[in-house]
Amino acid sequence: MCRKLWCTPCLFLVLLRICEVASVRNRIIGGRPAKVGQFPSLVALNIQDSGFCGGDLISNRHVVSAAHCFRDQSNPSKIKGIAGDVDRKVESAPSRKELTFIHVASHPRYNPDTQAFDFAVLSLNGAITLSENVHPIVLVRTRPPEKTKCLIAGWGLMTEQGKEPSGQLMYAEVMLVPDQQCVYQTGADMSTMFCAGVPFGGIDSCSGDSGGPIICENQLTGVVSWGRGCGRAQDPGVYADIIAGRPWILAQLQITRAAAPIFRKKSPIIESSIPALTIAFLGSVLL
Repeated sequence: MCRKLWCTPCLFLVLLRICEVASVRNRIIGGRPAKVGQFPSLVALNIQDSGFCGGDLISNRHVVSAAHCFRDQSNPSKIKGIAGDVDRKVESAPSRKELTFIHVASHPRYNPDTQAFDFAVLSLNGAITLSENVHPIVLVRTRPPEKTKCLIAGWGLMTEQGKEPSGQLMYAEVMLVPDQQCVYQTGADMSTMFCAGVPFGGIDSCSGDSGGPIICENQLTGVVSWGRGCGRAQDPGVYADIIAGRPWILAQLQITRAAAPIFRKKSPIIESSIPALTIAFLGSVLL
């Protein structure tokens, strides 16, 4: 994936790094099992003849995901979703809900070559009944500062060489990478993307996690998009920036804040080598 960049003293090195093979993201590396209700907005998406992705409820009728997940299959009748459970294969919680869809919309400015505007909104076949374990997440309004600690979650592969996505929902903590470092290490377009990871690698999103969330300060801050390998040192994951896609995403909802109930939930404190975070999910419609 080659793109033109502004001139810098290290332009040649940057271009070499950008032109390395990049891959869309399919898993959580270095994660731990999540509990039922810990990520109540998260949806597992099975896409017939195309693969597996994640997504998040942003209203009682809509799921946001990544546009690249639907390049090969955008027929809503070929897409099935699961919410309210941590096991994507078998029912492990009474809150589990099977989802079907009637429409898939990809951002009109999505570029499959650069992954710019890597957003899709799926419309549910009827409003979902919201509960403590199944409810929407708030869209971020302002990008958090660099080095903010955030959560990633998904059912993707757990090793770069893995063959089968995880059956169990996994999550991990990463930090937002400074924009200049993100550009140098990945060549990402900072007008529509940002990077997150850990300095020495070993924790990352990857294949199967595409479309899933990065949650910073209790809000959906980005969508898992792409990267080179998974969990590699100095190669952070790249995420579609909700700030760039927010106006278009909200336009797809065509609803008001009053159209859906409000649910508030405080997740268990996360145990990690990174200082613990208390994650509160606000289930209001996100206008």
